[in-house]
Amino acid sequence: MDPIGESLPDWHVMTAIASGLGSQFEYESSQDIQTEIMKLLPGYYNLGQPRKLSPNPDAYLSNGFAAGAASRYKVVPEAVSERNGHQPFGLVMGQLLYHSGKLSTKASGLIAVASSAGRLHMNAQDMERLGLTEASRVLVKSDRGSLEMGVKADLSVMPGSCFFPEHFNDPPVKDLMPVEVDPVTGVPYFKFARVSIEKV
Repeated sequence: MDPIGESLPDWHVMTAIASGLGSQFEYESSQDIQTEIMKLLPGYYNLGQPRKLSPNPDAYLSNGFAAGAASRYKVVPEAVSERNGHQPFGLVMGQLLYHSGKLSTKASGLIAVASSAGRLHMNAQDMERLGLTEASRVLVKSDRGSLEMGVKADLSVMPGSCFFPEHFNDPPVKDLMPVEVDPVTGVPYFKFARVSIEKV
């Protein structure tokens, strides 16, 4: 992209800063910088001519990966179906596009775009079936406890499921999640729980 007006290419700006700090960069073009990178980093290639890659899952599925994954992550349909009667919803905790973690909720701009407002995201059909509106309050119950919160229709949520952003602690939805520890890494996993939802 050609510079607009009095603007300068990034490499001009960085070279000027380096010069002001007492270092001299003898670059005359961005190509000079790329040539130096290619000399210093073996395997670096011209960004304007990327290597063609083709997806090949064989490398990932070989060496017993599939068998190992199957033994570690088992779905037990009987256990799920037993609970579906009194806990028909799958509550998922996950990320929002505009947040990267807990600290991003301290940014007022990001909160203006995507706030929690303490509301559970639900499929509009499920809300209608339960007689809920966006002004309603619900009681969400899991095997670990219950919470009262508001609800919000969300087109991205499938029927029979509900969603709450993991970036927010109010209300403490994580308290409803069973904590399962990965046997290999020892990392706790609390992203999914079977729940019931009742209008308050």
